[in-house]
Amino acid sequence: MQKLLPYSLYEVTIAPRNSLSVPSSFEINTPKVVKEIRTGEKVPDGPPVHVSAHEISETSASVSWESPQCDVRNGEITQYEYKFVGSDPWVEHDLRQATTARTRTLLHDLAPGSRYQFQVRAFTSLGHGPWSPPLEIRTSGSETGMPREVHPVSIGARQITFSWLPPYPVKSPIGHYRLKYSKANENMREVSVDIDDLSCANMKSSLISAESLCYTLKNLDPQSTYRLEVAAVSPDGRTGRWAPTVYASTKESRAEGSPLGFLKLLQADEDSLRVHWAVPEDVQEEVSHYSVEIAPETFGGMVAPLERKNISHDQTTHHFKKLEPDTNYNVTVRGASSGRWIWSMSKVFRTKGKGESILYWLPAPSNLELIERSDKMLHVAWDPSEILLSSLADDVTNYRVGPYSKMSSVTDSGYGEMLWNVFSTLPYPGAPDILRLKHRTPTTLNITWTPVWETSILGYQIHSYPLWPAHVPTHPIPVITDVEPGKIEATITGLQPATIYNVTLVPKDRTQGIYGLFATLPLGSFVPRDLKVCDESAHAISLSFAPIDYASASHYQVW
Repeated sequence: MQKLLPYSLYEVTIAPRNSLSVPSSFEINTPKVVKEIRTGEKVPDGPPVHVSAHEISETSASVSWESPQCDVRNGEITQYEYKFVGSDPWVEHDLRQATTARTRTLLHDLAPGSRYQFQVRAFTSLGHGPWSPPLEIRTSGSETGMPREVHPVSIGARQITFSWLPPYPVKSPIGHYRLKYSKANENMREVSVDIDDLSCANMKSSLISAESLCYTLKNLDPQSTYRLEVAAVSPDGRTGRWAPTVYASTKESRAEGSPLGFLKLLQADEDSLRVHWAVPEDVQEEVSHYSVEIAPETFGGMVAPLERKNISHDQTTHHFKKLEPDTNYNVTVRGASSGRWIWSMSKVFRTKGKGESILYWLPAPSNLELIERSDKMLHVAWDPSEILLSSLADDVTNYRVGPYSKMSSVTDSGYGEMLWNVFSTLPYPGAPDILRLKHRTPTTLNITWTPVWETSILGYQIHSYPLWPAHVPTHPIPVITDVEPGKIEATITGLQPATIYNVTLVPKDRTQGIYGLFATLPLGSFVPRDLKVCDESAHAISLSFAPIDYASASHYQVW
């Protein structure tokens, strides 16, 4: 029997047949056998039907379906497999699949205001059938996303400026923003702001980028904590999700005429002093110009100033030159407005004695590295000093560097901290440069090499012998590092800071190897870079910095 339907019940009758002619008057009982037979299963030829979504919310949806039509079911349905994927660009990577024995499922953790495609297929014991046609599901809620990275970027006694980034990904155009703010224990006040009124053009902060938006809350109470929430609004008035609440405290109010602000020394050498000042925020916008003067410190009597000069209101540093070594000077800075002094501050600073002209604001360069070498030449490179005060960055005029010497940054009036490293020339003209230093810390050396041996070696051993400084023992124990075959780089750990090592690389099946001299960094030299002050108040300060290279820090210490 052929062309039967899968998994169908048939009644089969079998009876003998006599071909001889028998008169109709004779009654003959012909024996027969009747049996029910079911054909075997196969995979379904059709998908589940009546697939529908209901109970749709912002983040979930319930989907149900029915088994494939009977004539294409082809067996007992054992389970269903379903999948759904986001249709909108911001959820297109959200693909999920699962199996169930039921004809209903709940989709959860969906994005508000987003479209998804849902499909389901049925399984028999022999496998799965085709997918159902895609069902589009659209979650409720706004398509407008949530503002990102809301931060206070400027804090005063009576105002706070916040910045944030627009929602990402962009789900729909943004017409304006809604802001809610209040003191910590008061009812929220709300304000709507057009995008054109959210410029950050006059703000300076490392937290502000080209995409940032800024808004200033004004007429606040001094020394009070405020909370802020921000939401984007689409052109048709639909409000998106509110960003998490951000808290910030205003600064202490400064009484008129109080001598607040600061005057501090940036640089002192044998014949000059460089100072920096800041006026109270309350009077900052009123200052039309500054007057700076310097005079030798005296104990009784008046001494005419050596220098007196008026400078622009936007300048807050001044360099006094042609002074005497090892001498105390009284420096006075005044702020003027409408012909009267509204701020004044004086302090005494001392010039350096001869031979003391190291600049404490000028740290050592970093990352002193070997680029190329020969038997008579070393080509080195380094990163410039990280100078926190941008007004002094242009004062660096040159670098002092040479063999058997340390390196430092130099200005016209002194030099900064020094950096050193150890490099060795090649043993003879044309010798191959095999072993090289890639990176170092106070306790590690990361070295790399060019494989010049055949590939059948069993690996390497690295022997690191300390040679300097003086605290190295008479018979030092080398640090031995095993390296797997095929590797061309290794990190030697457990070393001493500020120590020169003879590093020898030896294949495990050889007795001769190659060597080089390398030095670990001194303690304190391996520090985060690009340290910046993001914001400060009367009782707090916010800092940012770049992480150290190679992500080898387990934690950071701030003090």
